[in-house]
Amino acid sequence: ADSLTPKQSEFIARIERSGRSLVEFVEDLRDIARISEGSVALQIEEFSPVEVIEDILAMLRPKCVEKEQRVSEEFGDAPKSLQADRSRFRQVAKNLIVNAHKYTPVGGEIHIRVEETSNQLRLEVSDNGIGIPKEDQHKVFKDFFRATNADSQGVGQGLGLALCKRIVETMHQGKIGFQSVEGEGARVCIQLTIR
Repeated sequence: ADSLTPKQSEFIARIERSGRSLVEFVEDLRDIARISEGSVALQIEEFSPVEVIEDILAMLRPKCVEKEQRVSEEFGDAPKSLQADRSRFRQVAKNLIVNAHKYTPVGGEIHIRVEETSNQLRLEVSDNGIGIPKEDQHKVFKDFFRATNADSQGVGQGLGLALCKRIVETMHQGKIGFQSVEGEGARVCIQLTIR
C-alpha cells in the first residue's frame, strides 16, 4: 500500500477526532437520560481526589503546552480521600478542566484548587478565558447550552455542565456553582461531602 500524503493524513485525523466527538456526545446524552430516570447506580469507593485530578492534568498538559497556557494547582488543603463514585468524580473534574482549557486563549491561565472545608471537598477550576456573557449565565447548566460567544470556539455540544450538575447534585447530593465575567474568565466550583 502506498503511504498517505500529509493532506490525507490530516483528513483521516479529522475523521477520527469527529468520530471520538460523536461517541462522547452519545455517551453524554445516554448518561443524562439515565441519571434523569434514576437508573444509574453509583459505585462508591474511597479514593484520592488529588490523584484523579493529577491524572487528568497529565493527560491534558501537552495540549496546554501547545496553547502556551499556564496551569497552576493548589492542593495543600485537599482531603486525603473522598468516598464517592470515582469514575463520575473523574468525569466532572475532567469536564471542568477541559472546558477551562478549551475556552482559555493562547497564553492564558488555568487554576485548579482542591480543599477541605467543614467535611466538604471543594474543587474549584478557574480561568482567564472568554467567560460567559451575563445574559447567558442563567442557562449555563441547561442541556445543549452554548454561550453566544462560544460559537466562535467551534467546540462542544453544550452538555458538559448540564451533565456535571446532574452528577454532582442528583447523584452525590453536592453543590455546583458558577461565576463569570465575559472577557475575563470563569470559575466553576463543586462541593461534595467527604463522608
